[in-house]
Amino acid sequence: MVGAFGNVGGVLFLTIYSIVDVGTFFAVAAAAAIFALVLTFCFIDEPRGQMAEEMPDGSIAMIDVR
Repeated sequence: MVGAFGNVGGVLFLTIYSIVDVGTFFAVAAAAAIFALVLTFCFIDEPRGQMAEEMPDGSIAMIDVR
């Protein structure tokens, strides 16, 4: 959890750390990492067909993706 949500994640994990013991905390952190990995595979797709790329002169080039 980085960027705008970094502070929220930090507070959340520090709160969990203050409530439970160390082993449980690391189990929760591992579960959060596995959950994030699963979400990544479920919601991020590889590009298919064509992608647009902006060239240095400002024109747009369509690139075939296989």
